[in-house]
Amino acid sequence: KFLPEVVARDDAALDELREETRKARHLTHPNIVRVHQFERDGASAAVSMELVEGLTLSQLRLQQPGKVFAVEKLVPLVAQLCTALDYAHQQAKLVHRDLKPANIMVTSEGVVKVTDFGIARSLSETATRLTGKGGATSGTLPYMSPQQVLGRKPTVADDIYSLGAMLYELLTGKPPFHRGDPYSLTLQIRENAPLSLAEQRAELETKGAPIPPAWEETILACLAKEPERRPQSAGSKRQRQPSRPASRRRGLPSPKQIDWAHRQRLPRRKVAANTSAWSRGKAAANLCGRKLRAHGGAGCSPPRQL
Repeated sequence: KFLPEVVARDDAALDELREETRKARHLTHPNIVRVHQFERDGASAAVSMELVEGLTLSQLRLQQPGKVFAVEKLVPLVAQLCTALDYAHQQAKLVHRDLKPANIMVTSEGVVKVTDFGIARSLSETATRLTGKGGATSGTLPYMSPQQVLGRKPTVADDIYSLGAMLYELLTGKPPFHRGDPYSLTLQIRENAPLSLAEQRAELETKGAPIPPAWEETILACLAKEPERRPQSAGSKRQRQPSRPASRRRGLPSPKQIDWAHRQRLPRRKVAANTSAWSRGKAAANLCGRKLRAHGGAGCSPPRQL
């Protein structure tokens, strides 16, 4: 990554980026792009990184039906992304500060690679300081937390917010706040509650597979204005988003269990309370089959109705 000319001419800016590069070199994770070293040659400067062949999440979203991801396609990608963020936050003690779909790559084998860990934001902030223009920052403003837009010290909670804004866009087509100039966007991020994902899809006339309530709840929790109300880690966010269909989670009957209950004429109100009945009935049927084989066809009495 070659640095802008205005940055390459500033010794203080180069020293800051050299330090960011040194920190990033300690990130050794299969889902994070390796940073090798800082290079300077005369009037030019660059950061050498691992070469990754693939597409960004921004590019992949545009290839999806309706230009939004289905949840089942995001599940393996989000799992890898959260693992990478957990490693960076908890072990390397680094915050990305610029999470967005354009900074997440996916290889042809489906491997997620987080790019520009800490470096992209430093470049933007340095360019803004040197030129006096905020344009370099406004490009990622829709993914910034209320604390980031106020210029506070970066924390893990900022990355959690950005992760939520990114997933919000991948599922609806736009980040939570996307209309207006930078000043208007800043006010919206600080003060306005985001629409639900379903409301955002309706407003944008976006078509897509339904979004499970657990996903919507978790994404909106990431977008909480107060840092303490967000998931405290990327790992806890991943745990809140079940990868199994709701009917297969503890406490809810599966379609087969419901069908068995109806065939046994079990009252509807008892179905949810007797989720293990189907399993017991299946075990009894298996035992009955073994008795039939052992006794040459001797029958079994039907299971007692609940």
